[in-house]
Amino acid sequence: MKCFLMGFVGAILGLFLSMFVGAQYADYMAAAQTSSWLNEAAPTVAQITANIQRLHGVSGSGVGVAPPRFSGKPPPPAMQLVTDDGAILLQGGYKGQAVVLVPAFAGGKASWRCFGGSRHDTLPCEHWRP
Repeated sequence: MKCFLMGFVGAILGLFLSMFVGAQYADYMAAAQTSSWLNEAAPTVAQITANIQRLHGVSGSGVGVAPPRFSGKPPPPAMQLVTDDGAILLQGGYKGQAVVLVPAFAGGKASWRCFGGSRHDTLPCEHWRP
């Protein structure tokens, strides 16, 4: 009976640990994808920034700008869009994470803000700087 009880407790403990570790790993994978997307979007961000400086505002800064090109590792977002005002929208990935990069123009300079969905999935967005 003692062996059965120790085995049962061990199985329950193993199940609990695997659930906790699995959830942490899923958050890590989504955050790693988001970080990769932000890095790979840098050329598009630079092109829009140059347009903002040239136009002295965000209006029309995204016209004719292609969405970011992704290498495929990790998988690219399922949806990629550049708006006419230069915002970049990305959605998809491991957990369906969503990221929106929004440009602004003030004091003669372009600046960017990053908005994400779930805090765990898009944590790199909080620390992103173009």
